[in-house]
Order: sequence, then C-alpha cells, then structure tokens
Amino acid sequence: MTRVTVHEYAASLAPRYRAARRREKGRILDEFCKTTGQHRKAAIRLLGGVRRLKTRRKPRERRYGREVAEALKRLWEVGDQMCGKLLKGAIPELLEALERRASAAACERRFAGTEERGSCADLERVGWG
Repeated sequence: MTRVTVHEYAASLAPRYRAARRREKGRILDEFCKTTGQHRKAAIRLLGGVRRLKTRRKPRERRYGREVAEALKRLWEVGDQMCGKLLKGAIPELLEALERRASAAACERRFAGTEERGSCADLERVGWG
C-alpha cells in the first residue's frame, strides 16, 4: 500500500476507532496492521487523530546590547579569538592591556560590570564570528 492509500484507509477507520471501546479498538488495530503492514504504534497514531505539533521556542532574550557585543568582539580579537571560557577569565587582563594602550576607555565603559554576571556561554552567544 502507498502512503496515500494508508492514510485514506486510516481516515475511513478513524471515526469507528475513536468511538469504539477498548476490546473493539484492539480488533480494529489488528485489522489495520494486518492490512497495511504497519506497526501497532503507528496505527494508533494514525487512527487516534491526535497530531503532535512541534512548538517553537521563544527566542532567547538578548542579555547584552550592541555596544557590549562590539566591545566583546574587540576583546575577542585582541585576545587572539579565544573561546568563551578562556575569554571570561582573561577579560580583566585584556581590559588592562587595552587601557594601557589608551584605546579601551569607551570599551571599558560599555563593558563595565558585565564580566561578573555573564557566563562563558553568554560571551560566546553574543557572537563574534
């Protein structure tokens, strides 16, 4: 049987299956499985008529703004593009080094305080490459 004919056959048996009691449902399932060659669980799903729809998860709320993301990208580039775990530990030293070079005043203001509350995964999620 083709998939289309199996679905048509299931559609014709479905009202009878849903209205039946347990013992009768077993007989209908046996008949359907014998006729179509499908497994019992697949038959139950087809005849039961309840479709599980995949629900979409809400996108994660952004923790940091564009300014912080740009500052993190700069730190990531200065830190030789290291992973988030290493970057998290290296942020204070990188900021210090950038301050010494006088190019991090704006970077530090934008990023102030976020290194303590951000996890390694958060740093990687901000997105730099």
